[in-house]
Amino acid sequence: MTATERPEGEQHVEIDGVALVGFSDLVDRISAAYPALDRGDVESTAMREYEAFTGGIPLAVPAALEEGLHELFGTALADEDAA
Repeated sequence: MTATERPEGEQHVEIDGVALVGFSDLVDRISAAYPALDRGDVESTAMREYEAFTGGIPLAVPAALEEGLHELFGTALADEDAA
């Protein structure tokens, strides 16, 4: 399977002009295309390539991260106001 041959109908999300696919789906496809490779090696190589491609800056994050940051910063601000 080449980079342009993805399963027909595969859904992806586009964020900031970049098409995204699920990491586990990517690893599944690469592992299936190259069965002699260890899955852990595929995962670690994909992570290194992701970091090289993005400069380590996430293109997307879990939506719950925003709520967590509000909780952290809200607590921090409340602590500062109390001091």
